[in-house]
Amino acid sequence: MKKKKAPGIDGISIEIIKELHGMNPDILHYTYNKCLELGIFPETWKKRKLIIFNKPGKDPSLPNAYRPICLLSVLGKILDKLLVFRITHLLHKNNKLHKQQHDFRNGRSCETANFRLWQAINIALQERVQVTLLSLDVQDQYITFRMRKCSGPLFWNLVMDTALDLPLPQGSHIQAYDDEIIVVIRGKDKEEI
Repeated sequence: MKKKKAPGIDGISIEIIKELHGMNPDILHYTYNKCLELGIFPETWKKRKLIIFNKPGKDPSLPNAYRPICLLSVLGKILDKLLVFRITHLLHKNNKLHKQQHDFRNGRSCETANFRLWQAINIALQERVQVTLLSLDVQDQYITFRMRKCSGPLFWNLVMDTALDLPLPQGSHIQAYDDEIIVVIRGKDKEEI
């Protein structure tokens, strides 16, 4: 976690946590292991403080001129990261994340998404098959999930995975990156597409 970040309502900063860990790491290890063992996320670590900033140069009479920030408990952020790490490990281990999801994944990026899209289009062009490219932007839903930076990307990928499993015509390609779903639909004529 980055230093110099504002603490949550409890006032405990990352610097305090690092100092505590340096003095007696067993306290934090025991606390987090007990939370994981009992399956609890302490209510006080879920409390947040909402601060709304006016974006520079934006008309303050417009709703999109403001940026909300939630100050979360550092203790809660750490537990959230531990949970995400464990869930992500299990999903990777059991091959449960969709292969066409290119965001928030190790070894995947905008470049891998662009390359895979280029491959799908290029193969169709080599076979002299017409294609239609459909790009779906789900930005408003994406913002909701990104509110929690730690677990938000994991849950976003799980939601996107359901969209990536939709049935498509033979030879079609679907992929996701960030808040975009791109579908390449192949067909010999307008009716097929």
